[in-house]
Amino acid sequence: MNQLRTVVNLKTTTIQSATAFISGIGYYHLYIEGQLIDPSRRLDVGWTTYQQRTLYASYDLTKVINTTTGRIGIGIILGQGWYNRQQWEISLGARTVLAEHYGPPRALMQLNIHYVDGSVQSIVTDSSWLGREGEHRFDSVYMGTTMDLRATLPCWSCANFTKSNSLWINASTLPSPVNFTAGGQFSLQTMDPIRIGPNALHVATSGHSGLLAGVQGASLTDSGVLKPISQDFVNGQIFDLGQNFGGWCKLSSLDSTKSTIIQLRYAELRYSRGANGIDFAGLYYENLDSIAVMDTVILNGTGNETFEPLFTSHGFRYLLDDIDKAVEAARKAFRIDSPWRKLEPSARGNLMRKFAELLRRDIVYLAQLETLNNGKPLANSKIDIMGSAACIDYYAGWTDKFTGETIPSTSDTFLYTRHEPVGVCGQIIPW
Repeated sequence: MNQLRTVVNLKTTTIQSATAFISGIGYYHLYIEGQLIDPSRRLDVGWTTYQQRTLYASYDLTKVINTTTGRIGIGIILGQGWYNRQQWEISLGARTVLAEHYGPPRALMQLNIHYVDGSVQSIVTDSSWLGREGEHRFDSVYMGTTMDLRATLPCWSCANFTKSNSLWINASTLPSPVNFTAGGQFSLQTMDPIRIGPNALHVATSGHSGLLAGVQGASLTDSGVLKPISQDFVNGQIFDLGQNFGGWCKLSSLDSTKSTIIQLRYAELRYSRGANGIDFAGLYYENLDSIAVMDTVILNGTGNETFEPLFTSHGFRYLLDDIDKAVEAARKAFRIDSPWRKLEPSARGNLMRKFAELLRRDIVYLAQLETLNNGKPLANSKIDIMGSAACIDYYAGWTDKFTGETIPSTSDTFLYTRHEPVGVCGQIIPW
């Protein structure tokens, strides 16, 4: 589980001070009543040798906690960070053995509330907290984030949150990451955290003239955001940010159908046209080795959605935005007013056969394109393309055969498919 929540009943006495101490490893985000505490902090807490020293952060929540309601909701989102198998041991230049796997992410928190009457209330993480797998499904420091917005629960960290079918279960109590018998300890993180937005700027300017020497292209705005200097929609939706830097891309105002997939690919370089015999100025991934630098989001379809990757950072200049056009095109094909639906069945079959013919004709080019930078043998790609062409040919024969001999048979047998209403027969067909 990567989302934790609890509800606290407060005293009616006025709060004098409220301080939270939290260690969420690999990384964490802390919420109070649906509000992200200190949104500028990212990739917190810092990476250490966890058995020897695990860091924690502190927050002054005096002004955040509201006693007028008598109850507050607390939420924590956890990320893998460096705690869960995110580095490699390198031998002879190849990534071979994964480093030690410490275990699932975990959180340790204590919130101390001091009241003006001298009483103190302490809230700690324990098995009374509830947890679930939230919309945040995967994260890696280098490889990116996957988020499924269909699992979003608004106000999940609020005291008045109620949703009976949201599958919350009691959190598990896990061992401490610190080996106290060997002298390990928890330590307050005194170093400055990694921050985003205006607080992260080292160059306070929004124009090219004020940038440091050698930095060309994109402008740093006052909000700490790099804007693209060019866009290429011929070779995919590629955006050029003008310079290499560390960060990620935030998408907003997303408006598409439910389950639409958007993938963001990051790269430091692009191919020149004609490289490797392919006339495609795509992104260059060879320097990434086995790391797939990609952020993925699945939309909920509610409109005006926002996606910002969690617990990851990329070094890049170029960004490829790959919206799931194939799925959208397939959906449109089944609409009543679509050109595909208006075609006669025989015409559909002819079009599919033409597509299969083109696959066979351009098999060399397509195989080179598919195997580029992903380590797949060229021969295997050619086999897959031939298989795809054969599959398309096979289904092309179905377009005008709702009944009859739709399943190929040998010369001494005859197979006949008869159309019946749904529910006449149930079958289990082995793969």
